[in-house]
Amino acid sequence: MKIEQSARAKVGTAIMNSVYSWPRLARGIISVKPVEKKGIGQVSMSEDLRFYYDPETVDCMSIEELSYEIEKGVIHPVLSHNLRGKNLIYDSRSEKAYRDATDLVAHQIMEDSSRPIPDPDTKKMFNNYTVESGNQEGYTLSSRCCTEELYSQILRGLPEEDEPEQTGGGDGTGDGTGDGTGDGTG
Repeated sequence: MKIEQSARAKVGTAIMNSVYSWPRLARGIISVKPVEKKGIGQVSMSEDLRFYYDPETVDCMSIEELSYEIEKGVIHPVLSHNLRGKNLIYDSRSEKAYRDATDLVAHQIMEDSSRPIPDPDTKKMFNNYTVESGNQEGYTLSSRCCTEELYSQILRGLPEEDEPEQTGGGDGTGDGTGDGTGDGTG
């Protein structure tokens, strides 16, 4: 029970820390609803500002790291990333490209606002994002792009996915006609 209480208190402290240290985003941050989820092994924010956290994961994080995750999580719905990406994501490759693009934009906003990036590896990853971490070697991204432009650049650099195998029945020789009812009988 001690871990849960300290995790809940830590998340609350991180939220208040973010509210006071980044007043421009305070309205969104104060709307965050912490939700404990044992066993997920991470922290994450939903589009409706529910902050899901695993108490054991939170116990291993600093207040600064939690604040970073909360602030980054609030930026995505503020910029409507979930709505803007609905028509761009059609497979795992495009999902990875869009997730990377939105995270790069959120990170850039935080950096431009002088928000602390507590993890040196995270800072290095975003500042040195190249296509070799999911793209073609030597391909670099343009800075200061909107999410959709970054998405296009990242997607171009990702390797193509293999075509999924056909799982339906039939011999694949259909003539494409049908009765137009959509019930599969024509």
